[in-house]
Amino acid sequence: MNKVLCFTLFFAYLITFAAGEDIAASRILSRDFPSVFQAWNGASNINENPEKTLARHDLFFGYLGDSWEGSYAGLAVKLTPESIKYAKSKRASLLKLNPKMIFIREIRYRDAYKNYLPDDSIYWMREANGEKKAGWEEGGYFLLDWENPGFQALVAAQAKAAVESGIYDGIMLDWWDDHATRIKLVEKVRIAIGPDKLILVNANNRKVPASAALINGVYLEGFGSSWWDNWEVAADCLLWAEKNVRAPKINCFETWYKSDKLKRNELDTMRASTAMVLTLSDGYVLFSDPNPLPTPDHLHDWYSFWDKSLGKAAALPAAAKNADGTFSRQFENGTVFYNPPENSKAVIRFKEPRKSAADGSEALEFYLNPKDGGIYLKK
Repeated sequence: MNKVLCFTLFFAYLITFAAGEDIAASRILSRDFPSVFQAWNGASNINENPEKTLARHDLFFGYLGDSWEGSYAGLAVKLTPESIKYAKSKRASLLKLNPKMIFIREIRYRDAYKNYLPDDSIYWMREANGEKKAGWEEGGYFLLDWENPGFQALVAAQAKAAVESGIYDGIMLDWWDDHATRIKLVEKVRIAIGPDKLILVNANNRKVPASAALINGVYLEGFGSSWWDNWEVAADCLLWAEKNVRAPKINCFETWYKSDKLKRNELDTMRASTAMVLTLSDGYVLFSDPNPLPTPDHLHDWYSFWDKSLGKAAALPAAAKNADGTFSRQFENGTVFYNPPENSKAVIRFKEPRKSAADGSEALEFYLNPKDGGIYLKK
């Protein structure tokens, strides 16, 4: 294994031992690969205990069953004791199944359902006629006045309550960009939760340099959509996030299927996305349904390609393309290749037989099409 990685992992273990607890940084740094995340909704193709399915993912953001005190969630600054007990029990069960799992709670700040606040609350964003502003087309949600300092203080208090509950390792802020008022908001959140808890923001296909020093990861949502379908741009966003956000890093890259015919069986895209993330970053990957579908967002299949066959990283992420235009990276148990769409078909050769995670074939030589990825395991 690369000496730099060995030192990093060893240092993380020392921190954990000294603290006497399983801190998030050690779970992030010592996990095996591939590393998949769940955005709210889960894998729907496996007939097993739902907790086992959730625990296949190394990072989850959403809710574990906790709830806010009071009649209006948007005004609460504490979670109910009963729901904390329930969610902490669920967290413990999931960590038994996957000791490296990370738990992130979404904190609403941009929009919410109509009963999130009283109808006459000053924290709704309003039209000139006084009516609440619509939030987004699908959800029937309404915009929150996230520029209001009082509401920002509430958001920060909720973030603090979430991490102090013992349920979550950090929080997630959706619909993110580097708007000056958003920076003020995330500054308040960082102060509230402290330097060691995690902040993930959903920036889609945007770089957010003004936020970078305050956050641990960017959720790059919806690659493959009509507004974001350039693999080179996607790789550039991922590389930027890996280089610029604060440690420990939890960058999450999600691709949506495009083909109405293949849908979740658009396997070359799934493999290419997975391989791109594996070769260019230490991030988390997801291949899911596109949001415009009438079904819940981010539903997906679990693929055997995602099973933790590679072990730990044995080299740093790829710094440049190989001579043949591919990207590759070594892991304990094999090698990953990503072949970008603009490249030619690649011939992948090894000195000893390898096994392809894609189809189980064993050979010394493999062919990898453009816009595809391969995991080639040692025998």
